[in-house]
Amino acid sequence: MLEAAKAGAPSLGIQLLAVKAGASADFESAFAAMTTERAGGLFVPWDGTFLVHATRITQLAAKTRLPTMYGQRRYVDIGGLACYGPSASESFRRAAAYVDKILKRHEGRRSPGRAADQVRAHYQPEDRQGLGAEDS
Repeated sequence: MLEAAKAGAPSLGIQLLAVKAGASADFESAFAAMTTERAGGLFVPWDGTFLVHATRITQLAAKTRLPTMYGQRRYVDIGGLACYGPSASESFRRAAAYVDKILKRHEGRRSPGRAADQVRAHYQPEDRQGLGAEDS
């Protein structure tokens, strides 16, 4: 995903700043770097590495007043600004259906799977009006 963003950023007139943070100790310095560089926004992908630190990430985003888009609804549920990404519950339901087919030896056992059909956007209630957006 990062490589695609790097490739597309210049055509949109965006300067992309990639900040690496994988451990809890990295987040303070990562947000400090984004503040120093005057980042205009942050995207946190749907990734278990970040989801484990969701509370800390949303706290730092709020503290630094950095508009942040998340790839998973959990962040919005705990105070993040907005998310856009595949529906986790839909993905889990679909995975369960495939597991059921595999275990019952149905045709689907060799199915390569599919991406989520439903992608949802969620916003904090107080931000919806200003953004002109609604949950999907």
